This record gives sequence, C-alpha cells and structure tokens, in this order.
Amino acid sequence: MTRELNTIPYPYDIDKVGEIEGKTIDFEEPLSTIGEVIETNRLADEIVQLRDNINTLFNDKYKENLLFLNEERGILNFFRIVHTEEDFTHRLASLGELIKNINSKKLKSLLKKFEKDDGSVLLLEKFILQLGIKDFELIRILRNINRIRQGFPIHTDKAGIITSLKYFKLNFPIDDYSGAWKIVIINYRNALKELMEIIEKDNVG
Repeated sequence: MTRELNTIPYPYDIDKVGEIEGKTIDFEEPLSTIGEVIETNRLADEIVQLRDNINTLFNDKYKENLLFLNEERGILNFFRIVHTEEDFTHRLASLGELIKNINSKKLKSLLKKFEKDDGSVLLLEKFILQLGIKDFELIRILRNINRIRQGFPIHTDKAGIITSLKYFKLNFPIDDYSGAWKIVIINYRNALKELMEIIEKDNVG
C-alpha cells in the first residue's frame, strides 16, 4: 500500500537551503512534559515579579534596591528544568548567588547595631528584627538553601545537608532532582513573598 498519491507537497524550496559542511546536528530528546515546563515558567515568572516588587517597595522608602542581580543567568536558571545532580548543583549555585546578593551596604546604614563580619542574610535578619517583627520564616529558608548548596556535590557536611533537606521534607540522598529543585524554588518563592509583605508593611508604617 502506498501513500505517494496523497502526499502533501513539501512547502519549502530545499534548493534555497545552503549546504552545511562538516557539521552535525543533534536533536535532544525532550525530557520534560509541557505541564512541567509551564509550571516551571509560572514559578519563575512569580519569582521575578516578587523580586521586582520588593525592590520597588524598598526603593520607594530607602532610595536603593534591596536585591541585586549580578548576572542574568541567575534568573534564567529558574526557567530551566532540572534532570540530573549536575543540573541541581548548578541551579543551587546560581540561587545561592542570588540569595547572597543583598544590598548589605544599605542595610548597614539602616541598622542601629551590627557586626563588621555579618553576612548579607544575617544583616537582613537584623533589619527585619529591628522593624519589630519577631515571627518570620524566610531567613530559615534562605539559610537552609545555602547549607544544601554548600554541600553539593562534595557532601563534606552530611549532617548539615541531611538536616537542611529534612527542613524541606527531602530525603538524603536525593533520588528525584527535578522534584527536589521544584521544592527548593517554591520555598524561595515563599521567602520572597514573606519579605515583600514585610517591606510592604514597613512602607505603610
């Protein structure tokens, strides 16, 4: 049985396509469902919007941004699916850089008391406490993400990694890096939501 008589004419003129010499084209087999891609992009969009809103609110009151972005790759990684331990490690490294890139100089100018060697997350914690807010979770989220990041892929501090993974209800060793990354960025999103609410109240107050 043949379908030659019913074949739809090829719509492009192959003669107009230049010859490719010495090149090979690899087609990567899709490893993600459309649903996974959409969900990942939705989370990424929300994270980008939250960071922008936090900076807008903070800038409105203190005339500087709170969250810095050293390179665009840090944001673009939120839009990419994780499949392997290597993917997970790279995404964690980028996220760790984003967490670290807080306007420490401005926070120090706003704080009544701080230590010279205080890191950016500790300075943020002291700033929130200075606002009179005692019950918040975002600092624990950021610290646990950083602890996991510091442990991959070397696993030098297994006890610390296991404790931080348990905080996110993840097991050690991780057997589903895609699922683990999703949980991590959902928690980062939640931390940003809480931070935005705090900055928003500070603007009102």
